[in-house]
Amino acid sequence: MRQARSTTSGLRRLRVELQLRWRDGVPMIPLSTKSRQTWRTPERFYDYCAFRFGPFTLDAAADKHNTKCERFYGEADNGLEQSWAGHKVWCNPPYARGSADAWLAKALRELKENGTESCVLLPANTSAKWFHEIAYGKASIYFVKGRLNFDDTTSAPFSSALYVFDKRKRPILSRLDFKREIK
Repeated sequence: MRQARSTTSGLRRLRVELQLRWRDGVPMIPLSTKSRQTWRTPERFYDYCAFRFGPFTLDAAADKHNTKCERFYGEADNGLEQSWAGHKVWCNPPYARGSADAWLAKALRELKENGTESCVLLPANTSAKWFHEIAYGKASIYFVKGRLNFDDTTSAPFSSALYVFDKRKRPILSRLDFKREIK
């Protein structure tokens, strides 16, 4: 009986952890039950990217506490549904399963339709369907050497990549060793 109670409370806890957010009728499932969905871009990494690929004028997935640009789209604005035209976009979107493809598809569509250039920071996931169907061959992909320290304290539990959608001829795959390059 005692084991049944702990299992029941464990299931309740798991149910709370797995509460889904929905976007356009699609559940945004966490990468794992313990992972968080928003990761504040490290200031040093953003500064390096802004120097190399910016300057950025719009943060497409932010809030007032973690935005990197004066203009930003928060959760209520839904950057996936807003136009990015006329901006150079920085995007570090929520890392939920099922959302990476939506953000990368949006960046590609904005480049094709409006000429909008953007950089999207996401986990480096070469085994994902979206990596091969949306990113590879259409974006310049920069694998970040080492793991980023989000919030300047927490090391990411995954490797990261920067997906650059622009009109320049850049290598398809490359590496960002920003810690070494900005010393």
